[in-house]
Amino acid sequence: MCFQKISKFRRKIVSLLFLSIITINYLKNLLCPAVSSLAEFEKCPACYGSSACPQVLNENIKIKPFDFRTTMSHILPSKNVFFGESNGKKIVVKKLAQYEELEAFDQMICKEGLDCCAARNYNNEHAHSIDYFSRILNDVSSDFISDDRSGLIICPNPTSTIFFDKLRGSRYLNDSNLWTLVRINPEPIILEILRAEEGWPVPRYYGACGRIVIEEYVGLPLPAYYHAPWLLRAKIAAGLLRAAQMLTFHDPEFSFYLTDMSPDNIAINDEYKPIFVDLEHIIVVQKNSFSNDKIHDFRELHETEETFACKNCFAFSPLDICSHRLSDHNYYAVCKHILSPESSTATISGGFLHDVPKDISSRYPDLKIMLAECSVPSARQTRIETAAKLIELFEKMS
Repeated sequence: MCFQKISKFRRKIVSLLFLSIITINYLKNLLCPAVSSLAEFEKCPACYGSSACPQVLNENIKIKPFDFRTTMSHILPSKNVFFGESNGKKIVVKKLAQYEELEAFDQMICKEGLDCCAARNYNNEHAHSIDYFSRILNDVSSDFISDDRSGLIICPNPTSTIFFDKLRGSRYLNDSNLWTLVRINPEPIILEILRAEEGWPVPRYYGACGRIVIEEYVGLPLPAYYHAPWLLRAKIAAGLLRAAQMLTFHDPEFSFYLTDMSPDNIAINDEYKPIFVDLEHIIVVQKNSFSNDKIHDFRELHETEETFACKNCFAFSPLDICSHRLSDHNYYAVCKHILSPESSTATISGGFLHDVPKDISSRYPDLKIMLAECSVPSARQTRIETAAKLIELFEKMS
């Protein structure tokens, strides 16, 4: 009788230990997932690339343990953004899409007979025989009504190869990678064109492995500075306007218009420079490409107008942006929806430059007028002209 009780007790102890081990392993994977488990190598060549695979396979990239954002990203997979380290540098690991979106993409390529259903390796002959570049040009279009269009719009001539010619033979991307990214999330494509090393307001891109990409961790998002000292916020505001200027004018061939410029998609680095960390939705306008029958309209500046049907909404027309060589869209996004008191974003209620100190208001009485002009311009000057004056004013303050 006593022996039976001891045996039952031992079985309970073994069961508890077994459950404890399972629970510990589950929590470990939840709180600190292995990067290799996120990469999905078998999806290649229908993946983002392989340049970062040596680091992943050598376990040089680690997800930060017990990081709240990583944990929530794993529990709520719609985020799919993980924070970690690589060789002493802070990084961000992104899957670039929700799991449902990735599954839908896999189902699509299976239906189209691209032999992406079974497990494959990087040398799959059938996959490499496909003309991915033709598919890229078909998918990047100015069909603004289609539900399944890419987050990347290239216009006014979507079949022009000028943009993608810059990427062919890239250090990170081949044609199959480009096609996958065009269909899922074009952010790495943009990071290859607008390189942080050349001063563009974007994070550094460290490459891809399977279906993850590795990027620089920049810093806290813009709303974290909502209560920062006003002059520091003015410095950040000047940086936002400079970024709008650079994206619009700096490249001689293209203008880049961000169509999801929410405060949460902007991070602030150690030098208080704003960096755009979500580049999934973007319109690329070829400045020197137009149809002969619309040359006059194309050369005119497109000015974004507020719609009364949705007051203070972040509303814009991709068709109008694509029909003009230049647009004030980036300035509209910054002035109207980030800096202005009428900001449409709850995380910066009252605008990023809320509560202007009295001494600043008295010393610079034109500030309020200029912010209003940049938000909703009058006939006197454009947003672009007002933004240039605001940058000078913020620099004068500092």
